[in-house]
Formats: sequence, structure tokens, C-alpha cells
Amino acid sequence: MHERLDYIRLAPAALVDAGCGAGEDLAALAQRYPGCTQLTGIDFTAAYATRTRDRLQPGGLRGLLDKLRASRQLNVLTADFSAAELPAGSQQLVWSNCALHWSDAPDRTLKHWAQWLAPEGLLMFSVFGPDTFREVRHAARAAMLGAMTLEFVDLHDYGDMLVAAGLATPVMDAEVLTLSYSSPEALVAELRQLGGNAHRRRAGALVSRKRWQRFLDALAAQHDPDLGGIPLTVELVYGHAFKPQPRSARGSAGVSTVPLDQLTASLKRKQ
Repeated sequence: MHERLDYIRLAPAALVDAGCGAGEDLAALAQRYPGCTQLTGIDFTAAYATRTRDRLQPGGLRGLLDKLRASRQLNVLTADFSAAELPAGSQQLVWSNCALHWSDAPDRTLKHWAQWLAPEGLLMFSVFGPDTFREVRHAARAAMLGAMTLEFVDLHDYGDMLVAAGLATPVMDAEVLTLSYSSPEALVAELRQLGGNAHRRRAGALVSRKRWQRFLDALAAQHDPDLGGIPLTVELVYGHAFKPQPRSARGSAGVSTVPLDQLTASLKRKQ
């Protein structure tokens, strides 16, 4: 995502990181845009919000903003980014790195974020795509467990959502990474670090040892000799779009607007 910003002309005075985690991206964006005077981070987890403040405020971990703190305002909200309240049209950049898939209604979330954007502002995000964790889903079916991963949305659907949110010139692309693990236990341990299973149809009770072992065995059975371990697919989807100028400022399609005084002056010259 940061590499994509290299090709976009943008000088935000205010930006928001929706799903800011511990503030790594917010700190990087602050360095990229030294003229940005208002930084906002939003995360549902209070501990992450605290870590973000520590990273960016005086006495933080690295003091990344020592030279600029006097002219900058930092606001970190502990809130659901799908419902957090920011003034409409107040942001030139809405950024969200690998967080939007936690929303159970991404279409409504994108519309909410689009309201924060000023005209010509940029919304940029990344999410997991539908191929993500397919090996885990296969093992869960084999063990007859409930849903163990979220149902990730296709990039084409995200493109449609951006248009429906009133944004223009959406760009979507994806890349697929294959991770490798020495054991099913190592794979599951790393998955848990990503936040656990938030699916509504996950198992509603404790899983028996026998069924859990069946799940681990199904993961182990997918061992790939070429990789030297158990594969785990991660599809990363990237998207961005701009907030267009209001239609009244752009004029109606096929219609030219001429101020009355210019029209009157033109007619007098022709007489």
C-alpha cells in the first residue's frame, strides 16, 4: 500500500487510519506527509489505541514526530471504524490496512468512510481475499467443524462497493502469498495471533479432543514436499478510489455553464 502511494499525487492536511492497530502505518504516513496537521487513528481494541498514542505522542517509543509535534494534532479513538463519527468532508486520506474484512457489512462501512472524505480525497485499503486460508476451511470440513475463517469478499465486489459509495476511478488488484509451517500447531498458533475466529457460524461449544485432532491431521495431510511444510494461502486485495467533486461543481453532462455577466458582455460585443 505504501508503495502505491508513490504514484499518487496527494498532500493531505488530515488523514485517518481506520483499524490502526498499534500505529505502525499511522507513524509511516506521518513521515510521508510532513505537512499533514491532523492525524486520526481508530481501533476497536483499547490496548492498540494506547500503543498508538505512545508511539506518536511525546514520550513514545521512537519519537518519530519530535520536529513536528507542535504543529500536529493526534486523535486516537477506541471505536468501531464502521460507526466512528468524524466530520463529513474532513479528511483528504482514509487509509485502512488489512482491517475492512472484520466488518460484517463492508458496503456500508465504505459508504461511511466515503462521507469522511473531502472532494478529491483518497480512500485506500487492503483486505484478505476469498482464497485466504483455504487450507483451513478444507481441514475444518474434513473434521466436520463449524466455520473457522471469515468469508472474504471478492475484489470485483469491492470495486462495485466503491462505486456504490459514490467514489470514482476505483482501482483493484490482488496478489497471492503462500506461507509454510512445520506443523499444524504452528499454523494454528499464528492464525490465533490474527484475532481468532469471529465467524457467526463458528462452533458454539468446545470441540472434543478427537474432532480437534481430526482437524490437525487434515492440516498435516496437506503437507507440500516442494514447500517443505504445510501451506497456508493468503490472498491480499488492494483497492483505492477518489471522492469526486460535487456534480454542481462539475456541471451536468453535455451542458456548459456560462456566468450571466459574461453572456451579457458577449451579446453586447456582437451587436
